[in-house]
Amino acid sequence: MKTTEQTETVTGCFCGTRGFEIEMTLEQAESGSHQGACDEDIAELLKVPAISAQLDKFGPDSIRAALAEYGAWDAEELQDDDANRARALWVACCDARENNRELGQP
Repeated sequence: MKTTEQTETVTGCFCGTRGFEIEMTLEQAESGSHQGACDEDIAELLKVPAISAQLDKFGPDSIRAALAEYGAWDAEELQDDDANRARALWVACCDARENNRELGQP
C-alpha cells in the first residue's frame, strides 16, 4: 500500500475533461475538504502563492466553463470570478483527498 506524507505533493482535479489540476500538499487538500463549512480554509489556501498562481493560469473564463459542467451553480452565480476560484479549489481539494483515500490513507 502506498502511503502519502502530509507534506507530499498531491494533485486535485477540478475538471477532468479539460485536464485542470492543482498541485498542493496533502495537508492543504485535507484543510480544504472536510466535514462542515470549508469557506475559511479555502480562503486561506487561496492566499498561498503557489496555489493562486496555478488558478491564474486557467483564467476566469476557463474556470467558469469548467464549473458550469457540474451543473451545481447557475449562470448568475458563475459570474463571480473570486467565488469561482474558491469553488474550483474546493473541488480540487476534495478530489485530491478522495484520491488519497483510494491509496489507503484516512
